[in-house]
Amino acid sequence: CGKSVIINTNPGLFNNGDWGAFCQTGAGGSGQLMTVKDGSWHDPETWSCAVVPQATDPVWVRHQVTIMPRQLNRAKKVWIEASGKLIYEAGGLLRVDQ
Repeated sequence: CGKSVIINTNPGLFNNGDWGAFCQTGAGGSGQLMTVKDGSWHDPETWSCAVVPQATDPVWVRHQVTIMPRQLNRAKKVWIEASGKLIYEAGGLLRVDQ
C-alpha cells in the first residue's frame, strides 16, 4: 500500500507505543503470550516476544505445541484456539497455576 507504520511511539499501542514494555510482559502489560509457530513449549521461538511462559503468564495456544518431559512447563491460564493443539510426550507435564 506504500504506507509505513511506526510501531514505536505509536499512541494506539500499550504505554504510548513502548515496544520494550510490550515485549517485557509479552502482550502490552497484560502478560499474555501467544504462540507464533509450531514448536516446543520450552522453546522461546515458539512464543511471542521470544519468551517462554512462566507461572504468572496467561497464554494463547494458536499452533501445535509439544509438552516435553523433564522440563518445567508452566502458565497461569491456557486458552487453546481451534488452530491450536497441545501434544504431550510421555512424561510431559504442564502446570497451570490459576
